[in-house]
Amino acid sequence: MSVLTGDRQAAVIRPRRRLPDSPRWSPASALAETTGTYDADSVYLAARQWEADFGAYLDAFVRLIPEGSHLIVDAGCGAGRDVAAFVARGFSCVGVDLSAGMLARARARVTDPCATWLQADIRAIPFETASAGGVWTNAALLHLDSDGQLAAFREFRRLLLPGAPLFVTTLAGSGWSSRHTGTGLRRWFWGTDVVGLSKLLSSLGFHIVSAKGEAGLVQGEWVNVLALAPRSGRGL
Repeated sequence: MSVLTGDRQAAVIRPRRRLPDSPRWSPASALAETTGTYDADSVYLAARQWEADFGAYLDAFVRLIPEGSHLIVDAGCGAGRDVAAFVARGFSCVGVDLSAGMLARARARVTDPCATWLQADIRAIPFETASAGGVWTNAALLHLDSDGQLAAFREFRRLLLPGAPLFVTTLAGSGWSSRHTGTGLRRWFWGTDVVGLSKLLSSLGFHIVSAKGEAGLVQGEWVNVLALAPRSGRGL
């Protein structure tokens, strides 16, 4: 699920250096709660997502897509802003998201037939191996912990053509934090660092093109990594 850091509706992020005390809390329950928040507040959260322009990142990404390959997977597409941008650049794009509410907003706004939509977990996308010319994941991995991110990267590697690009932007930080919307609903976020994320991708055989910690387009600090899928072998 793609989110924007400049959420005026959100309260202050409350960092947690350890897992919450509740015995019922788990990364899976955090993801379920977060998905429910996106569903319930999809009108507001979708409108906020459309306010950011990732044009420079999009252009750098599409230049690396293998010749003759036109399918891009937007893993965690949210309200469909980046799907629309890829379609405008002449690509077919599948927007994948776990939130039915956000996908409904995306479908309503992006009606070009080159944009298609799928409700699924980005760690298990039901597409054929080596079927994507690029995987783009913008502010989606921040809802998964390190184990969840590893599973997602393995899935992206499976989907990508050899040498095809992967772009990741995710929240900088350490461990879990939470944020409430103006209606009192909560989302959970996992922070990571550029060195750790780059090492993880490298261990899976990805070639790092660029890896930076940067200020967000609206606020906050983000980790932005552009990488290429392995051309041979599959890493760990």
